[in-house]
Amino acid sequence: MATSPSRPPLAPLVSTEGEKHAEFKRRRDDYSYFKVPAGGETPYLNQGWEVEKVLKRQVRLKKRKPLDRQFEDLVWRLFYRMGYDDLNRGHDFTIQYRGSDGSLHEKQIDIFCKDGETVVIGECKCCDEYKPRSLSKDLAETIGLKKAFANAIRAHYGREFKPKILWFYFTDKVLWSKPDRSKADSENIHVMTERELDYFSQLAEHLGRATKYQFLAEYLGGQKIPEMRDSKVPAIRGKLGGKVFYSFVSTAEQLLKICFVNHRTLADPLALPTYQRMVKRARLRSIGDYLKSGGFFPTNILINFDERRPFDRKGGDANNDVQFGDLHLPERYKSAWIVDGQHRLYGYSVIDPKFSKQNIAVIAFEGLKREEEANLFVTINHEQKSVPRTLLDELDADLKWGSTNPTERLAAMAARIVQTLTEEVGGPLFRRVIAQGIQGDDVMCLTMPELKGGIVRSHLIGSLAQKRKLLVDGPLTGDSDLATVKRASATISSFLQNIRSANPSRWDLGREGDLSTNVGLRALLLVFNSLIVHAESKKKNFDARNAEPSEIVDNILPFARPLGEYLRDEPDSSFRERFGRTKYGSGGPPTYFYELSEIIHEADPTFCPDGLLEHIASKDNERIEAATKTISFIENRVSDIIFDHFKKLHGDKYWNQIGTPQMRVKAYERQQSDEPEKQLEIEAYLDFIDKKKIIEKQENWEVFKKYFNIPLPGEKGQAKNLRWMDRLNELRRVVAHSHKRAFKSDDLDFLEWIKAEFEKRLLEAV
Repeated sequence: MATSPSRPPLAPLVSTEGEKHAEFKRRRDDYSYFKVPAGGETPYLNQGWEVEKVLKRQVRLKKRKPLDRQFEDLVWRLFYRMGYDDLNRGHDFTIQYRGSDGSLHEKQIDIFCKDGETVVIGECKCCDEYKPRSLSKDLAETIGLKKAFANAIRAHYGREFKPKILWFYFTDKVLWSKPDRSKADSENIHVMTERELDYFSQLAEHLGRATKYQFLAEYLGGQKIPEMRDSKVPAIRGKLGGKVFYSFVSTAEQLLKICFVNHRTLADPLALPTYQRMVKRARLRSIGDYLKSGGFFPTNILINFDERRPFDRKGGDANNDVQFGDLHLPERYKSAWIVDGQHRLYGYSVIDPKFSKQNIAVIAFEGLKREEEANLFVTINHEQKSVPRTLLDELDADLKWGSTNPTERLAAMAARIVQTLTEEVGGPLFRRVIAQGIQGDDVMCLTMPELKGGIVRSHLIGSLAQKRKLLVDGPLTGDSDLATVKRASATISSFLQNIRSANPSRWDLGREGDLSTNVGLRALLLVFNSLIVHAESKKKNFDARNAEPSEIVDNILPFARPLGEYLRDEPDSSFRERFGRTKYGSGGPPTYFYELSEIIHEADPTFCPDGLLEHIASKDNERIEAATKTISFIENRVSDIIFDHFKKLHGDKYWNQIGTPQMRVKAYERQQSDEPEKQLEIEAYLDFIDKKKIIEKQENWEVFKKYFNIPLPGEKGQAKNLRWMDRLNELRRVVAHSHKRAFKSDDLDFLEWIKAEFEKRLLEAV
């Protein structure tokens, strides 16, 4: 469409710090705000606005922003924190451009950011839930406008400005199709999903402006940095452990441009190992304060150049291990990896940029493999309290990739599988596993060590034999370790997705749902392996080891149907009663596994994993013991309530007022039949059914009904709901004559129910 001649080619922009901060504050909230005079009708209240507060003569209204606006604001805030010079204001920013016929047009753009070297142009796409979304038309439009937009930017900022333009699609809960993703990659359009946004947003909270260098390293890796052209520093070159190293002094300003930390939170789970933990904000601030006060670090930052560096030797024999000269620093993004010292370097990011010109001592190796970097990191840090033990556990698994030791090899594959599941956008474990350095919550409550151990103990990818000297294939083992990771990841993801779909709300609650927890996931992995074994025994032509992931899941789902139906239909209260996290301690996964297995076993008795029958038997013994205690508890409390009432009314002569003469005579005869030294108080010989008759007697009912008026499930229209006492009396006989009759499952269910109901009335009567 034609543009207004008064509107600038790129508008509206914010460029000053004050403008940017005001825009940041506006985008920080999830609500839009508006003030109107108090009193009278206002149409805004009919459009979803809510009154927030009244200030004198004005009413402040608020309305939740649409989902797409919230997402755009989230992305915008990231680039604000990274310190870009110019950013778009509001949601009506447009780029004015010329069409092929020379006519002027304009296009609304969600994200526009510019600094001295780069321009970011981005479109934001989001969904309210994970689902496929075609972006082919949007991509085609972006591709068609790239050249025109580049010309418009140069025309606006001047022809001498030759930035690197980064084209982005920022997406949340969008499941990209392979053709769309391939098209974006082929046209150099970057895709930043919620996974990368989570990472960079967390990083920006800690690093501030320095996050930009991590961002550019990720998306401009290998491209030249004009400011680093022909940068040289005096250096000493030598060898340590047969590896070439350089010792020199540089500045934070230079190092921040070329250095990159391969954080575990942005790692490709199938790529080389990563080892750095996320920086800590408090530590950066303390380092920044130290630097501002004139402090410095006498220890070296340790980095690794990804390739050999030119070195102009100026002194020392060429054959000597130590030489002097000028080292040419890299002039490309992502060319120097920080092995150790990230906090010391990034401490400069939270203070005034003028301090970034201070000297920093550096030791730099060249061409170290990632495994060698990680080993150096462990060697330096394994005794320090600042390095979490869990990180070193994960590292150990990564570093043992391809090990000939079966235990180490199994752990390494399991860790890679967990990482793969974690990175699957929209998958059952996406955004559910706590990344090192990122705060977990009730939803993000799973941990790498627990899930890794769960995969190992499930035997899905193999089991150890002959005193841990041999790794025996499991049903999900592939032809190689990498094939195993890919095959197992796909199969486990598909299985867990089916579990999740049975009750998505319970799954997505995380810790509060008591299903997608560490204990729950480990139990589900055990169930999955047992279902595979069971399916192989039932289906003659099914061999999981030689089946595709989809075939494996398709073959076990019919046997898993009772579990899916239970998860779908069971009320939250009873599910929590059976699987609540407070019930499971360190030995939780096996017990949780047996409880899940029992659900399947009840529908199909042939499904019987090792140990299940013993678990059921032991659980029944516990229930029987609890049932006996319940009967005794209720009988004693019934007696206490009755006798306390009559004692208050009649004092020492209460016995003559209880029940009928026949009841009292029968009780007396029973007492006398016992040997004198074994005789109890006479009231102990009153039958339980006689107590029921005392309770339901008209003159006593008004006193006792608050305790004992308990209708059975489905029972209606009873004036006195005491039939439960008849059934309890029958079950008393089971305790007295256990050699003739045993408790049935519904007996135990009834006793658990009546105990809960009776206790509730006791509390209400207090």
